[in-house]
Amino acid sequence: MPTLYLVRHAQASIHLEDYDQLSPLGTRQAEQLGLWMRANPRMATIGQVWSGELKRHAQSLEAIQGVHPLSEAKLHAGLNEYDFKAVLSAFVAENPEQAADLNQKPFKVLQAGMHAWTRDLLQSPGLESWAAFQMRVSAAIKEIARRALEENRDALVMSSGGVISLFAQRALGFDDSSLFALNLALKNTSISEFRVSRSTLSLQSFNTLPHLADPDLADLHTSV
Repeated sequence: MPTLYLVRHAQASIHLEDYDQLSPLGTRQAEQLGLWMRANPRMATIGQVWSGELKRHAQSLEAIQGVHPLSEAKLHAGLNEYDFKAVLSAFVAENPEQAADLNQKPFKVLQAGMHAWTRDLLQSPGLESWAAFQMRVSAAIKEIARRALEENRDALVMSSGGVISLFAQRALGFDDSSLFALNLALKNTSISEFRVSRSTLSLQSFNTLPHLADPDLADLHTSV
């Protein structure tokens, strides 16, 4: 059965207005992943590369490919992350008392916003619904799995934490309330392995950092 190697993008620019670009540290993370892939015989079985359409996805792949050539990525909108800023804005607009916590407890507010979003409690023009997010990620899972099975080759998939968590949910069957905690646990450039068959998606490993195992690289462990 083919393996899908899902990689969360390298560290983006959380403290800049444009979050969707790699930080210098993020570039180093992705380069280390490329070096590890180049030295790992298992990575030679990768036949296809898939990616979301965001800049942080493209820049992560670019940094990897700078040290370990890969085939050209196929883009899929289903691999794009949900818009966490839109979720936050919609939640605070409907719960203005939460605004005071945004600076000091942003993840607590986002968690509350996510719970409201997954229960379809946020009504904001242009906000993607939780159901729509699930549907497009499911479409990506089906397409990538189908193509991997047709070629009987492994695939590298560059995406984001929410999408990878949804892959895990499809494999393990846990409920929506647990998904956000899993999302927050994902490290930048972490690898999660899924095996695919005609009828199943099974999780083999989750959120691993074999390319950053050296204690000298501990400063490259990030999750935002």
